[in-house]
Amino acid sequence: YKDKTLTDPSVFDFYNQLLDGPTKHEWQNFRAFNISMAQTFLNDHTGFDFTYNSEWFKSGQVQLLDGNGTQSIGVDLSSAYSDGTSNGLPGLNGTPNPNVGRAYLSSSSKYGNNSYVSNRNSKRLTVFGRYNFEEGTKRNWVTKLLGEHTVTGLANEDNQKLDNRSWQRYGTDAAYEAFVNDLTHTATQFRKFTDDSVTPTTVIYLGSSLASAASASGAHLRSPTANMAITTGTVRTFDSTWTRSTNPSDPNYVNPAALWINNYSPALNPVTGLPSTANQSTQSENPANYVGFRNVPITVIDSELSQANRDLLTHDAALGKSQLTSTAATWQGNFWQNTLVATYGVRKDIARRWDISENVNSSTSDKYGHLNLDNSVYKLKDAPDLSQQVTSHAWTVMAHLNQLPGLSKMPFQVSVFYNHSTDFQPSKQRVDAYGEALSAPSGVTKDVGILLETHDGKYSLKINKYENASVNADSQALNGTWFIGASQVWSGNWVNRFELNWTQDSNAGAVSSPDPTNSQYNYAQAPGESLAQAQTREAAAITAYRAWQKSVDPRFYKAWGINLNDQSKPLSSSNPNNFAVTEDSVSKGYEIEMSALPVKNWRLTVNASKTNAIRTNIGGTALSSFIAGYEKALKTTAAGDLRIWWGGAGAETALSQWNGNIGSEYALRHLQEGTTVPELREWRFNAISNYSFDHGRLNGVFVGGGVRYESDIVLGYPPSKGATGTNISFDLGKPFKGPAETNFDFWVGYGRRIWKNIDWSVQLNVRNAFVGNELIPLTVEPDGSVASYRIRPPQTWQLTNTFKF
Repeated sequence: YKDKTLTDPSVFDFYNQLLDGPTKHEWQNFRAFNISMAQTFLNDHTGFDFTYNSEWFKSGQVQLLDGNGTQSIGVDLSSAYSDGTSNGLPGLNGTPNPNVGRAYLSSSSKYGNNSYVSNRNSKRLTVFGRYNFEEGTKRNWVTKLLGEHTVTGLANEDNQKLDNRSWQRYGTDAAYEAFVNDLTHTATQFRKFTDDSVTPTTVIYLGSSLASAASASGAHLRSPTANMAITTGTVRTFDSTWTRSTNPSDPNYVNPAALWINNYSPALNPVTGLPSTANQSTQSENPANYVGFRNVPITVIDSELSQANRDLLTHDAALGKSQLTSTAATWQGNFWQNTLVATYGVRKDIARRWDISENVNSSTSDKYGHLNLDNSVYKLKDAPDLSQQVTSHAWTVMAHLNQLPGLSKMPFQVSVFYNHSTDFQPSKQRVDAYGEALSAPSGVTKDVGILLETHDGKYSLKINKYENASVNADSQALNGTWFIGASQVWSGNWVNRFELNWTQDSNAGAVSSPDPTNSQYNYAQAPGESLAQAQTREAAAITAYRAWQKSVDPRFYKAWGINLNDQSKPLSSSNPNNFAVTEDSVSKGYEIEMSALPVKNWRLTVNASKTNAIRTNIGGTALSSFIAGYEKALKTTAAGDLRIWWGGAGAETALSQWNGNIGSEYALRHLQEGTTVPELREWRFNAISNYSFDHGRLNGVFVGGGVRYESDIVLGYPPSKGATGTNISFDLGKPFKGPAETNFDFWVGYGRRIWKNIDWSVQLNVRNAFVGNELIPLTVEPDGSVASYRIRPPQTWQLTNTFKF
């Protein structure tokens, strides 16, 4: 990709080629079966239809390299391996790396390996009865008024079973896992098999060394051409088993806190030439007191060699079953020879769901994070986890005004209609931020419109005004919800460290009487601040954050798996199963459609729509309540000053992390409540025209074209100062917008009969005409500069031949 910028589409094409081929394998398979029986009686006045359908679908993929979102091309800059071997070079202890300077792709292949199995079946019985009052021997204005009526009944049952698995490509044997865990953890804490320390990593080198190259230009990197496999062998690693005695009277005893001079660091300050303490450490850091580097046997487990291996390396698994039972009845009446058509329907739905899921943090997993997939444990309950019952109603009225007395001679036909319906969406068991069950999404839709048509059918115009209100629907408006639980864990761990002088190193435990100037456990002084003032700030942050923790509804900690009572190890959390962010919304708009036949063989269709959507209650009541309380603590008390990652004056704080991960976006969404949804294009316009020749030399030829237009779209808003220094706001009046999009399509074809009962046609289509290599902005930075793009669909050509017989 010489002379190409990173935004050039050809670079993306090159990058995708690197990830194809032997590094990825995909599969799909399906079976479908259906049977239908129908019969009518009494001259089609009554009848039934029974349908049974069964579908089985399986898909999955295995990939050696994680997907596009996590991959990149790197260059190996290590001149030596960290294997502890001596090479005689000062400050460089390790075997020389023969691959230094080479480009590579690398992945632990933890993710991107998955399977999906769906088994679905449905049964439907429909019965109907029809009666026409004008079919009798006596006809009068009463029978004409009553017209024809049809009643339809329906009974339906849909069932589906799902099996989802995700696994890592390679793993290590139990002996190596035990070796790693014995070195790094206490008896109650273990590294999961998905941790980097026990997960083999694939490194694929591409091309020769670039160490002497001035740039990547001319590298001529090629994609992998052979299947890669990690094999069993040994790994050279540092064995941190303490070899000294713990008995002070033993000659082999070494005090871990005693002074140790680390000769790797200089004894003199290289700038001042004066003695330095940089080389002073403790015996706990002296490699000579440990077993040290050694070769450790490791058996690599390949997930693709057996189902048992795949089960062992599975890190997420879920079973699901759903059943939807529906009964419905519909009445339709045609009055006064279809002058007025009315429809009323009622439907009762009972939705049931069964769900179970496991991951490495599940209570049923072993201490290494291996899932328990035994059928006695990993199975669905007999009773459903969720059962919902909803009754919905819908009614529609349409009037053909020309058929009313005195209006039959109007120059065009006029029809008006109105529709009102309620509905709900059967969904899986969803819970809010406190782990409480959420009701199913529901909605109300209203339509009112008019249809104008000429009597010859050449011109028609339809105008429809609609309004749809939904409640408790799944929301995609709020990103970063993973930080809701993580914020409480990160801050909770650091308030423990500052208050208890507790280290996050899992086997270190509490530290007695640490140095008050050590910023690993204490607040360091800010510029112009005394040590006493720093300690006062630390105490205030601890007190305020403890007060916040006590104020939290206990249901939150239970739902997110956070245990504040055990201060012997770091806190952890996981999203509640089926946690959902919800919202309410109202969508309003107009739809206009016009069809015309100006001359023979020329058809023109134009449609346009204007949409306005407004969100409210983003997050739902429980999440909004939690966020309001947490932000009040962060912004109005010293809890927001709690330092994260270390006690230095420049460290991030609980408030800055909250704002950076979810707080700022939540503030923006909260401001947007009651305003038009920004990611919605307000106007859309489509026009299609086609002309067919029916005589002369061009007989059988047809040509046409279309245009598709979408108005501009809001990508973001510039940040602005809030009411106070800790509040975040945005200027909704000056949005950053993405461009409007216009696309053109053209086609030309020819058709004729080539045999008695065979029609043949050939057609050439050009879609997205005149489009080159273009990028469309997706998101923007706070200053309005583009943060990410999508590749615009390119111009495509398609030639098709069709035979009809």
